[in-house]
Amino acid sequence: MFILSRNFYESPVCLCEMGATWVLANEHIPVLVPPLDYSDVKGVIPLTQGLKINDPLKLNSLKTKIEKLFTIEKPLSFSTWERKRDRILSRIKNSIENQAFSVEEQSSSISPFIEYRGAKFKRKPSGGFEESPYCLKCEGGTFAMNGRMPFVCGSCKSTSGFKGVEITTVLSEVEREFS
Repeated sequence: MFILSRNFYESPVCLCEMGATWVLANEHIPVLVPPLDYSDVKGVIPLTQGLKINDPLKLNSLKTKIEKLFTIEKPLSFSTWERKRDRILSRIKNSIENQAFSVEEQSSSISPFIEYRGAKFKRKPSGGFEESPYCLKCEGGTFAMNGRMPFVCGSCKSTSGFKGVEITTVLSEVEREFS
């Protein structure tokens, strides 16, 4: 099961782990956390069995699938399941709304990104910068397949101006110049 949020999808490390798991797993179910939508992950992994975390009908299907997969002999009654599901969906809705409000607040302040050597680096709220560079063009997550290659955007395939092995040095430079 892949739980896909915007933060997950923008993280090169998470994308690499998801790719490795997808290759090795017999079955996988992508679960999207809004505001991430199916169109945001098109072409990355098959979404034929995927669902949005706030879709009650798809959650019913997931419950049935899990019960069969784990041969659960005494599953919850449908009325009990719906009551518990709806309670969780209410919490999810509140969490998504609070997150959207938080994102709006952040977007009205200074840019969370700085540009350096053909990539963008995101500021952490606690100070410093995230360790993974972002795409200079689309701000998507990037990854380096091996140390000798530059970082590549998972969305638009743009490359950074430095190689994977240089990330520690580049991060030190970013910290010195922009903190």
